[in-house]
Amino acid sequence: MTQLLTLEEVSDRLRVAPGTIRNWVSAKRIPAVHLGRRCLFDPREIERWIEANSQRERDLSTILDRTGGRRRQQGGPP
Repeated sequence: MTQLLTLEEVSDRLRVAPGTIRNWVSAKRIPAVHLGRRCLFDPREIERWIEANSQRERDLSTILDRTGGRRRQQGGPP
């Protein structure tokens, strides 16, 4: 059986704040397992989620490249 990850472990893995993970769980944007009040994560599901979201980012870049659109630089003007 796979050892489930804690919210803090997923937060460290994704390099985002624990509050962000909580928000994603509430919005059902990330797969989670609820055991009572605890929220745990299957590492295999998290890896699939990362891959799926990474693929969407690549797809967006491809679409923007084809249409001549540019992605806004972080920290720059809109």
